[in-house]
Amino acid sequence: KINGVYTTVPAVLISNSNQVSFAITAYDRYTSSTNRNGIFEAILFDNELPIVGFQLDSISYAETRDFNAHIDYRLRSNGGPFVQHVSRLPGYTNGVYKTINGDGVINISDDSVHTIKIEVRDANGNTSVLQFDVKRDSAAVKKKNVAPLTADQIEFYPNMLNVFENSTVSFYLPENCLFDTVHFRYNEISSGKAFPIYQLLSPGIPMHGYFPVRIKADIPAELQDKVVMQCVSNGRIEYAKAVNENGWYKASFRQFGNFQLLIDNVPPGIAPVGFRDGMKTAKLKRLAFVVGDNTKEVRNFSATLDGNWIRFTNDKGRLFIYNFDEHCPPGEHELKVSAEDGVGNRTERIYHFVR
Repeated sequence: KINGVYTTVPAVLISNSNQVSFAITAYDRYTSSTNRNGIFEAILFDNELPIVGFQLDSISYAETRDFNAHIDYRLRSNGGPFVQHVSRLPGYTNGVYKTINGDGVINISDDSVHTIKIEVRDANGNTSVLQFDVKRDSAAVKKKNVAPLTADQIEFYPNMLNVFENSTVSFYLPENCLFDTVHFRYNEISSGKAFPIYQLLSPGIPMHGYFPVRIKADIPAELQDKVVMQCVSNGRIEYAKAVNENGWYKASFRQFGNFQLLIDNVPPGIAPVGFRDGMKTAKLKRLAFVVGDNTKEVRNFSATLDGNWIRFTNDKGRLFIYNFDEHCPPGEHELKVSAEDGVGNRTERIYHFVR
């Protein structure tokens, strides 16, 4: 920060590209507080001409996933900080960006020095300014040898239906899935006796919605209803039941990564917390069970007390809780609990206790 204005070091940035765009890390503070809060708006200027800006004034719940396009998603998904795009990605059609004289991509092919200014404001109008110059390195641009795409290289585009299919795997992306153009990457990895792994694009690509993936496999009839599809994306593992469509097994995801079919014959696990069979429970206020599955999907949990259904609560976690009420009077009781995973594997446990 020099004379009240933020700048870059060096003050003139040299680019080996004909076009540049910008993203920033910025935060806001309130008087008498050290909390780092989000900013209200940012506006980009090229040679004092306002180009584009964003204003975080109204954000619906339905738009929250779109913020994967507002940040540098690849950087963040690899453990980096939140960096906010000042330019709008072409597939980001909702909300916060206000286009003035462009989408924020600056053409610097004229080889002149462009003075870039970004004004950042809070909701009360307090303003900070970042200013620097940018110029194209024309010699470096001329040396760049951009080879044309080969027959096995594909580009996927936002706001379009994108399709890929070969003899073993296929998927398509609905029009609203991509936020930006991407180069399609595909690889098949042999995994020994297990089903092959299919690498589809990069985990660092933000997605708006779900897309279906289909993998062809020869699976015995008695196992076809036990098939799940696994997606590994930046170390995060997601599972979905794979539906058989004439030998093609289909499931939907909303992130790219490594996809593989698995046979799931493992039933869910049920473990009591602070409770055991035959226990006297007069001092307890509740019964709790941890329910888990190897695919992380518990489709159904139910419980009966002396043959009558009772309500257990669960808030998106693994813990299912019954708070003692009038449905469990003093005396001996039989509690039956059961859990079922996404492909129908089922576990049942019976406990006896005295209230």
